[in-house]
Amino acid sequence: MENLKNQRRNNNSPPTSGASLSYTKKGQKSAEKLLMVDSACYDAYLALGVENYLLGTKPAPLRWLLRAGGANTNRDEGLRELELTAERGQFLKPFAKLLLAVAALRRHDDENAKLILSELHREFPHNLLYEHELARLETERGD
Repeated sequence: MENLKNQRRNNNSPPTSGASLSYTKKGQKSAEKLLMVDSACYDAYLALGVENYLLGTKPAPLRWLLRAGGANTNRDEGLRELELTAERGQFLKPFAKLLLAVAALRRHDDENAKLILSELHREFPHNLLYEHELARLETERGD
């Protein structure tokens, strides 16, 4: 974390892909340790789900290299882990739902995205992001 702070202080550039992967792997290890202690800590599945889903969307040769380096790259498993957090998480439930809505939009599953975004909009009516995205989906589909 200190390295990231120094990097931003020195050149204001975002972390590199290698740094991002390193943080992802640290998150995975921390989540796995937590789940060994308390398998009912469903928020920990978010870290596993993000890793699996994001790395699982990469091209096959890159996924192979990532797996060889110890990363998890199963997109479907990542979605299941995000769903588990979205259903049973305590603190990260809304964030997991948002990630599932983004994943639905990436799959062009507008109906599922609308359901998730509508639920988030009901839960957080003052967050205009959800209202804006729902309106955009309605306009694009012509509903």
